[in-house]
Amino acid sequence: MRVLVTGSGGQVGRELTELCRRVGDTVTATDRAALDVTDRDQVLQAVTSVRPDVVSTAQRGPPSMRAKATPDARCGRTGWRCGG
Repeated sequence: MRVLVTGSGGQVGRELTELCRRVGDTVTATDRAALDVTDRDQVLQAVTSVRPDVVSTAQRGPPSMRAKATPDARCGRTGWRCGG
């Protein structure tokens, strides 16, 4: 399987890249310097050139894309179970 992993410079991206390669996937791993997921043209170019079967976005977005609420509020919006 062809996998495009963004955010490969971070912990989740590195571990995902390593796991995919271990199971035999062909991985194209990019970090923020190589591919900014907030730039539509860069994303289209990457997807068009790599033609992945799967895209995994492990890249954290810029501050404007991150939740600025309390942890409980973030959990409520995402449906994650928080606390006890």
